[in-house]
Amino acid sequence: MPRPLPALCALLLLSPAAALADGPDLARIDDLFMKRLDPAASKEEEALLAAALKQGPEDPAVIWRQARWNTWKADALGGDAKKALGKETWALGDKVIKLAPGIAEGHYYGAIGIGQYSEAAGILNALAEGLESKFNERLDRAIQLNPSIDTGGPMVAKGRYFFSLPWPMRNLAKSAEWYNRCLAKHPNNLRAHLYLAETLLADGKAKEAKAHMDQVKTGSDAYDPAEVMRVRAMARPVEAKIEKELK
Repeated sequence: MPRPLPALCALLLLSPAAALADGPDLARIDDLFMKRLDPAASKEEEALLAAALKQGPEDPAVIWRQARWNTWKADALGGDAKKALGKETWALGDKVIKLAPGIAEGHYYGAIGIGQYSEAAGILNALAEGLESKFNERLDRAIQLNPSIDTGGPMVAKGRYFFSLPWPMRNLAKSAEWYNRCLAKHPNNLRAHLYLAETLLADGKAKEAKAHMDQVKTGSDAYDPAEVMRVRAMARPVEAKIEKELK
């Protein structure tokens, strides 16, 4: 007799769409996201997301996961590519807000998309476009709903907002306050440690900055290995500035 189970398994491996016959496998998508340093995992993640969006274009759980994937990719880009992907993420976040306004992810990724668009366009240009209020409207709502998503990501984004503003709008004290709020709940968030180190350095507190940089260098990567690898690469020029200041 034929053995249907192996044949079915082969079909699922070859066709992401077939794997979604009974709905998107969100657990598999999340697992692949955690393994995204592996090119094969990244490729499968993109294929599953594309198939899931085709099958359920109005499914907020799928849409915000696509926004999360875009955010990861845009974080490593610059120029027009980052601007375009940020705008796409912004639109995805807003679509989630429309479909499911009570979940934090739509507001959060909508804000992150605006932030990445603004970074690529230039902060002064973004301010001139009136994007500051749009960013804060979404981010503040995400913080109200669930500040702990993405290992405290909304709080980190708020801290970075106060750091990134041009003088005289920049507020290093508020920037540090938001990072410390995040670290009080998520002491393993190494991006929060890195950004706090950068804020403290800009505030003339190199010794305190070094303590947080040491956390970046020695902290566990268990919560997100890909994120930690990226953060440690981002940390190198900041660490050099701290060491220079301490000499």
